[in-house]
Amino acid sequence: GYLPFASHSFFETFDCIKKHEIDYTKRKHFVKISENGINLLKTLLTKDVNKRPSCLKALQHPWFSE
Repeated sequence: GYLPFASHSFFETFDCIKKHEIDYTKRKHFVKISENGINLLKTLLTKDVNKRPSCLKALQHPWFSE
C-alpha cells in the first residue's frame, strides 16, 4: 500500500506521523478513493486511541457495503 503522508524521506514521514499531517488530496494514489473510503481511513488513523473505533465497530463502516 501507500502512505497517506506527503514526504520524501523516512524522517519527513516520521515527522508527519507524529504531527498527524495527512492530506489525501495531494496523494495521487488516493484520488480514486470514495468519500466513505477516505472517512474510514481517517477514522482508523485517529490519534487518540480512546476515540479510535474497535475492529467490530470499524467493520460496520458504510465503506464496507459500497
